Amino acid sequence: LTPNDTQRLRSARAVHLLLEALASAPKDQCIPNLAQADIATTAEAMATSMKKAAATIATIDNIEWLLFEKLKALGGDKQAAADTILDRVRDAFEKDELAVALQPAINGAAQDAIKLITEDTVIEPRIVKPKPGRGIVTEGSKNDLDRAAAQSVLDDITDALEQGEDRRLTINYKIDAPTDS
Repeated sequence: LTPNDTQRLRSARAVHLLLEALASAPKDQCIPNLAQADIATTAEAMATSMKKAAATIATIDNIEWLLFEKLKALGGDKQAAADTILDRVRDAFEKDELAVALQPAINGAAQDAIKLITEDTVIEPRIVKPKPGRGIVTEGSKNDLDRAAAQSVLDDITDALEQGEDRRLTINYKIDAPTDS
């Protein structure tokens, strides 16, 4: 993706040139300059570009580029999802503001990127042969469980504990809920 090849940049440059011509023209030349303006994409696209210029600039200035760089290097089973998010970012920059509003496109892609990057990998329980003394018999990790899924995990833990009177459980937990803010 090179900026000169995008409809977004062509529209923005055409609007910039038009506004410069209108600003520097004598009053009696504004209408002829407007009539002779170079329409780089479509008049509607240029009008939308001009109308949303401040929001577009703010969006570009506030993009967390490192977040999208991390997606490029994610690899593994998450790479296909990462590539889809990066394609959405490219698409948002390639198309003009009339076709794709940059701010919601980038914000949505950033939210999806954060979710993908921070998404914990489920570690399935594993059986380990105990060493003399104490050893791990089984361990696991599950995330984002509803009540039924949590009960199922607790039932599995109970079954593992009931296999020997000397078995003990170490547990860490976190319950989250939507916030009002």
